[in-house]
Amino acid sequence: MNGMPHPGKTTIHDQDHLFVIAGTATQVTLAIKASVELTSKTVTENDVLEKLHSLGIIHGIDRDRIQRQLREKEYNQPIEVVRWTPPENGQDARMEQIIRTQQEGKPQINQDGSADFRNIDNIVQVSEGQVLAVKKPATNGRPGKDVFGNTVPQIFGRDISLPAGFNTRISEDGSQVIAKKAGFLFRQHGTLCVGETYEVQGGVNYKSGNVRFAGDVIIHGTVSDGFTVEAGGSLVIHGDVEGAELSAGKGGISIEGGIFGKDKAFIKSEGTLRVGMAQQVRMECRELVVTKSLIHCQVKAWDVKANTPGCLVHGGTLLCYGDVSLYLAGHEGDRTDIIMLNEEEEELRATLADLVNQENSISPGVEAAEKRLKQIKSMMDKTGAAMPAKVAIEVKQLLSTLTEGKKKLQHLQAEKIMVLQMLETPQEKRGVFRIFDRPQWGVNLNLFHFEKKLTPEDGKKEIRLVGTQLVEYSLADL
Repeated sequence: MNGMPHPGKTTIHDQDHLFVIAGTATQVTLAIKASVELTSKTVTENDVLEKLHSLGIIHGIDRDRIQRQLREKEYNQPIEVVRWTPPENGQDARMEQIIRTQQEGKPQINQDGSADFRNIDNIVQVSEGQVLAVKKPATNGRPGKDVFGNTVPQIFGRDISLPAGFNTRISEDGSQVIAKKAGFLFRQHGTLCVGETYEVQGGVNYKSGNVRFAGDVIIHGTVSDGFTVEAGGSLVIHGDVEGAELSAGKGGISIEGGIFGKDKAFIKSEGTLRVGMAQQVRMECRELVVTKSLIHCQVKAWDVKANTPGCLVHGGTLLCYGDVSLYLAGHEGDRTDIIMLNEEEEELRATLADLVNQENSISPGVEAAEKRLKQIKSMMDKTGAAMPAKVAIEVKQLLSTLTEGKKKLQHLQAEKIMVLQMLETPQEKRGVFRIFDRPQWGVNLNLFHFEKKLTPEDGKKEIRLVGTQLVEYSLADL
C-alpha cells in the first residue's frame, strides 16, 4: 500500500486588529491579540467563525476549542482550532491460511504427565474439497477533506492472486484455495499444494514419530521397535520392520526387508501383504504373499501364498478362509498349525457363542427374581398381614426384572434356533491346501474341522474336502 495522499501545501497567513490566523490546508491556528482588552469590543465565537469563513476555511473547525480560548482569554497564543479529515486508505487484499502447512511437532502428553515422543503431530492432512485458505478482499477506504472542504482522495487497496498449486484449485468466485484431492498439505515455490503420497526419509523412529496418513505412504528405511505406521491407501517399506505396528487400506503393504517382530509386531492390511521373510509377527490381511520364510508367525488371511521355491513356513499358526499354497513347511522341534475354515460358518459359530454368553448373563438375574418373589409370597401367606409399602416397591421391581429378563431370553432362544439351523445347512467349502515339497516335522492341517497330520509322503499334493472326506490329489496330475 502506498503512502497517504496529502493536500497541497497551501499556506495561510492573515491578521487584523483582532486575530492572527496561520496554517495550511491541513491545520490552522488562531491567535487572539491581547490588544482587544484595550478596546470596548467583546470578541465572540461568531467573530472568529466569520473570519475563518472569509478565508475559505469551512471544514474541521473545533468550536469547543475556540470557545475555551475566548473564555480563558488565551491571548497572543497560536492555538490549533481547525484540522482536516485525512483520508482512510483501503487495505490491500490478503490471504488467511485456514490450514497451516507445518505442525508444531510436539509430543503427546500422557495422562500421567509423561511425554510420548512416538506420537508427534507431524502431518497436516486435508480432505477433498476442504478449504485451505481464503482471501480477505481489498477495501476501498474513505476520502478525506481539507480545511477548505475540498475532497482528498484515498488510496484503494490492491488485490492479490491466491497461491494455488499442485492438487489445489481456486473457487469460482476467486476467494478460496480448495483441495482437489485428499492428502497432506505443503508449500512449494510459494503455492499451497496437496500431496497424495507421503514419504518418510530415514525410516520411522523418534525423529519422524508415528506416521498416520489417509493416503499412500512410502518409508525409506527401517520402522523401529514400538512405532506405528497407518496408511489409508498403500504402504511400501524400503527397509526392515522391527516390533512395530503397521496397517494399510486396500492398496496393501509391501515390505522389501525382513520383519523381526519379537512377538510385538502386528501388521494388518485390507489388501495384499507382501513380505520377504517374517519372524514372530501377528498378521491379518486379505492375501499374504511370502517369498523367503515365515517363522513362528500368527496369520489370519483369506489366501496364503508361500510357494516360491525354497520358501519355508514353520512354527506358529495360519488361519485361512481361502486357499493355502506352501512350498516347504515344518521344522524339527516346531509345531506348525494350518487351519482352514469357512468364513460364514465361523461367523455363525461366533454369533452362537455370543448368544450363549448373553443367556448366561441374563439367566441368573431371572432365577434370583423368581426365587425372591416366591419367598415374599410364602411370607405374606404365613402372616396374613397387608404387604408393607417397602415390600410392595421391591415386588414391583422384581416383577419388572422378571418380565424383561424372560422376554430377552425368549428372543435369544429364537435367535439361537435360527443360527443352529443355518449351521446345520451344508456350507460350501472353498479352500484348497497345496504343498509343493515334502512337509517336515510337526505340520498339522485342520481343513474345515477335519484334521490331518502331514508326513513327508504328503508332499507335492493338493488336499481338499469332498463331502466329509479329505481327498488328496497329486500336483503332477492336476
